[in-house]
Amino acid sequence: MNSRFHITTETKDQVQITHKNFGIDAIIGLGHGGRLVKWVCANNLVIGDPTSSNYSESYAGALLFPFVNRVEHGTYRVEEKENHLECNDRGKHALHGLVYDKQFRLKEVIAEKDRAQVDLEYHFDGNDLGFPFTFDLGLSYCFTSVGLRLEVTVTNCGSVLFPFSLGWHPYFLHPIKMHLNCPCLEIKTS
Repeated sequence: MNSRFHITTETKDQVQITHKNFGIDAIIGLGHGGRLVKWVCANNLVIGDPTSSNYSESYAGALLFPFVNRVEHGTYRVEEKENHLECNDRGKHALHGLVYDKQFRLKEVIAEKDRAQVDLEYHFDGNDLGFPFTFDLGLSYCFTSVGLRLEVTVTNCGSVLFPFSLGWHPYFLHPIKMHLNCPCLEIKTS
């Protein structure tokens, strides 16, 4: 029997995490903003892509940063300066942040008997005129027999404060019960 977690990084765009005994199979899309493409826990598909649309329409599993939902007409103000984001929602509004389609770098993987951890990072240089702020974004996925934890770290690399919000856009395909003996999900920011 397979009694350890296994992490496969055969392509630059995906990381696969498996554990046969725990019934875990997960895929993280590095080329899609570090999104959780699929999470099977206890042999149940918990998070995945909807069959009715593709990623560019659903944003399934995407991390939404530095803004969530829609910015009307892509326009916002910071300290009396008006900024204009690219309008990716039918050309009318800015939708779901700036990292959902970025290439994240695999920083570290840990595969042990009872847990697997995948750490990713992305550097935004602030050259986008719509969001002229520099930041590093770190994602840490930790898988165990009973759940998943996602930790997000935001580091301001510039000299000025900038506004942001953080969201996650998973598509739950199986009911999750939030108690100790069932698959659970925890999200932590720092």
